[in-house]
Amino acid sequence: EFFPQDFYLGYPVDTPVVLSYFDQDDDLVPVPESEVTPALFQRAKWALGVKNVKLIDSAVVATVHGEIHEEEESDEVTGDLPDDEEYVRVLASFADKETGREELHVVEPMDPVVVVFTALPMESKGTMRRGRLVDRGHIKALMHTFEQHIARRRVEP
Repeated sequence: EFFPQDFYLGYPVDTPVVLSYFDQDDDLVPVPESEVTPALFQRAKWALGVKNVKLIDSAVVATVHGEIHEEEESDEVTGDLPDDEEYVRVLASFADKETGREELHVVEPMDPVVVVFTALPMESKGTMRRGRLVDRGHIKALMHTFEQHIARRRVEP
C-alpha cells in the first residue's frame, strides 16, 4: 500500500550491545565501526566472558548470548526521566590503550534495536524464505513513513 515491496521488522534473538566511551562532555558515544578492530572486539569479549556471557559479532549489531545477571549494587535511576535522554545498561567496562581511551563500556541500549529486512523470493517450494537486510541509508529515508503508518494503525479500531 505504501511501498513497492514489503518490509519486515525483526529483533535480535540475543541482547544487542554497543561498544561505547564517555567523551569530554560525559556523553556516552559509540565507538566508530572503523575503530572496532579484532583485538578490541576480543578485549570486549573477555570483559563479558568473566560474567559468563558471550559477545557475538552478529550481522547487524553485536549481541550478548547468555543470561545477564544484575549486579548487587544498582545505579538505577528512579523518578521522571527526560524524554531526550537515551538510557543504557553498562554490562562490562575495560581499559583500552589501543584507541587511546581510558575506559570502554559494553552497553545494552534500553530502546529496542530493530532490524529491517525484505523477503527474497522462495528458491523452491517447501524451502525457508530468506531475507535481505535493508541498508541504513534506505531505512532513514523510509523511517518517517514507517512511523506515520504505525501511528495511524494505533488510532484505527
